[in-house]
Amino acid sequence: MVLVGTRRGCGQSNSYLDSRAGRYACLGMNALTFDAPRSVRVTAVPEPVISSPGDAIVRVELSAICGSDLHVYRGAEAGLDRGTVLGHEFAGEVLAHGAQH
Repeated sequence: MVLVGTRRGCGQSNSYLDSRAGRYACLGMNALTFDAPRSVRVTAVPEPVISSPGDAIVRVELSAICGSDLHVYRGAEAGLDRGTVLGHEFAGEVLAHGAQH
């Protein structure tokens, strides 16, 4: 499993100093989630954790909705529950990984 997301804007009390970037970075993250046909939301979600040897945590830099998710987004098919995170086609930086990698 790969856990993905992007950092959301925050105040200094909800942040940490990212020494690589030389600036504050936020705790917590946002994800693009399915709400209903033709409706998606940016939703605050919990920070991911490595829970299995094959897991990886990736800081997402670019993402897209999968073609199969577009059918559900357009209302042509059912299959996604409200709150399902979209954007499993992405590119980014691996921040952490399980022992299997």
